[in-house]
Amino acid sequence: MPQLLTDESAVVARLERHRRELHVHCYRMLGSFDDADDLVHETLKRAWHQRERLDTGPWLRAWLYRIATNACLEAIEQSSRRAPSSSPITDRPWLQPYPDRLLDEISSGDAESDAVAVARDTIGLAYIAALQLLAPRQRAAVILRDVLGWSMRETAGLLDTTIVAADSALQRGRSTMQTRLLADRSDGSVAAPNTEERALLARFIHAHERTDATGDWRLVPTAANRQPAAARYLRVSGAVEHRAFELDVLRIECGVIAEVTTFDSRLFPAFGLPLTL
Repeated sequence: MPQLLTDESAVVARLERHRRELHVHCYRMLGSFDDADDLVHETLKRAWHQRERLDTGPWLRAWLYRIATNACLEAIEQSSRRAPSSSPITDRPWLQPYPDRLLDEISSGDAESDAVAVARDTIGLAYIAALQLLAPRQRAAVILRDVLGWSMRETAGLLDTTIVAADSALQRGRSTMQTRLLADRSDGSVAAPNTEERALLARFIHAHERTDATGDWRLVPTAANRQPAAARYLRVSGAVEHRAFELDVLRIECGVIAEVTTFDSRLFPAFGLPLTL
């Protein structure tokens, strides 16, 4: 028999333990850091209201993922937010970067599942952007099977459908992902950008700080989605401080910068970055 948690503080602690990994799951589903904030809050609220079902057994994590996935599916269907199948990353205005420092906080007590949750090949911007092209249930099937490693039976159960239908959604989703994703460019490591990437980022920063045609730039190294990134600060003529301007996330292939995706400065606090220098 499951041992139910009756102490409210114990219930809160048990739920909060999974907040960060659920946030990453919602981020994969939605592509937006801010939306993931809202959906993980909704997930934990729903779990709290159903706390009479909460126990200390091994099913808690799967139960929370079930709640989170359904909440995300509802949000996607309500928003009707879809990108054209051939559009570049920049045509997904809701797409946001995910701070590496928060990925490093994930700990569910299972080293293998923690590694999967933050692996570079399933959290990189290209992968997240490609997920946004999928129909909601295809997206969920791909994440549940290929990221979380759920069985087909578990995936079908969450999606409230047959194994055949779930497998069909998975195969269609995988086909779209394979078509859209670039060739594998990482080793799947959960580590921060490697020494070569950090050196290339330093050269990128140096080159841009030497450019003063539009003011005085300062760039601060950081990391997002397991990719090197640079936070840009600009001091315009006559100003006394540099102000947060934008965030550049670099995709590196074969030792060169293949792509730079630029975001605004709204998420600087989430990266632990100040708004002024």
